[in-house]
Amino acid sequence: MGIALLNLRRMFQDEGIVDTIWILGNVLTHESTRTRVLEMRSVFQKYRNELGYIILCAVA
Repeated sequence: MGIALLNLRRMFQDEGIVDTIWILGNVLTHESTRTRVLEMRSVFQKYRNELGYIILCAVA
């Protein structure tokens, strides 16, 4: 199947409707967030055949 991270259908499955809409709202209204997310998605798609797992840790 390849990598599903940052795939809209997968986001709805993993995060639920409310959280996905909240995330998308942030992506659409914050240019720096949108740029970062699109860059991440580009890298994940480019290397989808080489990537097995990605672990992300966010610290506030």
